Amino acid sequence: MPEADTQYRDGFRIKQAHFVPPADMSHLDPFSQQEVTICNLFANQMLGLADICRILDEPYCRVVHVLILGGLVHERRSSQHAARTALDRRHSFFKTLH
Repeated sequence: MPEADTQYRDGFRIKQAHFVPPADMSHLDPFSQQEVTICNLFANQMLGLADICRILDEPYCRVVHVLILGGLVHERRSSQHAARTALDRRHSFFKTLH
């Protein structure tokens, strides 16, 4: 059972409420700068996922992936195997025939 003080935002359980961006982002490549911006907007500016997607013109799945990798939200999928099976049903069907 989840704890009473567990926080949720946009359907994701918060793992870390604050994000500390690097002091100097000039050494980061544009891809990494975008990831830092996503984490900053979510944690520090309290923007929702839809707002971040709209502002940065990023797909929802990429924003969620960055937040999971950044340690800001917990992954909702129960296991990697279940996620792969759900994505490729034909593969799982043919695998059972062998």
